[in-house]
Amino acid sequence: MKKNNLVVFIIIFFFGCSVHKQAIKIEPTESPKPTPGYFQALEQYAQAKSLLEPEYTLWDYQEGEDLEVQLFIINYIQKNDALMEKLKKNLRTEKVEIYFREVKTSYAYVPESRPEFKSAYSEYIGDINKFVLEKYKIKLPIDQIIYADSDYPAVKLKKNNTALIVNNLTKKFRVRCVFFSGDKKIPYWFAGSMGSNMLGSVTCQIYMNKDGKFIAERTPLSIWQTDTRNTYTLLSIPIEESLHYLIGEYTDKYIVNTLEKTSDSNPTDALRLMHVYFRVEEALVGGIVDLLLNEFFQKNNYSLPVEIRQADINHKNKYPQYKYRQKGIETVKRLGIQKSIAIYKDDPYNFVLEMQKIEE
Repeated sequence: MKKNNLVVFIIIFFFGCSVHKQAIKIEPTESPKPTPGYFQALEQYAQAKSLLEPEYTLWDYQEGEDLEVQLFIINYIQKNDALMEKLKKNLRTEKVEIYFREVKTSYAYVPESRPEFKSAYSEYIGDINKFVLEKYKIKLPIDQIIYADSDYPAVKLKKNNTALIVNNLTKKFRVRCVFFSGDKKIPYWFAGSMGSNMLGSVTCQIYMNKDGKFIAERTPLSIWQTDTRNTYTLLSIPIEESLHYLIGEYTDKYIVNTLEKTSDSNPTDALRLMHVYFRVEEALVGGIVDLLLNEFFQKNNYSLPVEIRQADINHKNKYPQYKYRQKGIETVKRLGIQKSIAIYKDDPYNFVLEMQKIEE
């Protein structure tokens, strides 16, 4: 921590043998703020082992696309030589393709039960929200934050845009898929469980109502895991997931408007647009988070080792939705937060054009 000091300018002019001494000019500077204690506390907790009990049910099986489960199954198949050989033999091909027909998942969770952690994390969330509001006039749209500690906690929620904080999540899945090659098909079922690495989540669904109009909705429940094993990830989750409600409003509006302009749009078109523009949204959100945290850390005289941030990047690079994240970071750094949001709000495709200016 730097010592408090004053900047003192002393200017002396020499004329011959006489000395003219200018009056001393003193300009006070703002003393650096001490680094909040919650940073050190959260660093320690971020490296702690996962909590193992008690385990509660978040919700029962629900049908819907789940990229994490699908990637988990694909990875399992690729590593299972016996299964791959069997599929190749039965399909009479060296190239096996897969189609997911039905994906059902249920969630269980272990609550975040450490009082000291909850106190430090809540203080940090309050400070970062205040910083964003004061500097950028942006109110992060989370109405309430709850540390879940019972079965089916979402049933009891009364307010919109609620963050449900847990220590860790487990997904149970039942998946019906089809392996195929040309006209040859083999139906297959998978069932199992996995720890979820999606440390923060906001869910969006786009559907066609009875009048034939597309509707986009974001569920008012955002789930935040605290078992991150990475301080930067832990600190980024509250901002990142909150921004998905703010930025997501513009994404959803763009997708619906695009679908309505085409008379023969169908759910397949909607899914394709969702996949493309959710990646663009992730890029913008990632860029905003990166810049905000840089500024917040600087304001509070705090820094993290480069390898901590790199580990967060390496984790996200495993998932296709973060494909444009690095370009998003560079674009927001170049344009600034407010201009980036304004461009995206007007037309998300214009933000794509801005990202395309970044060289590969």
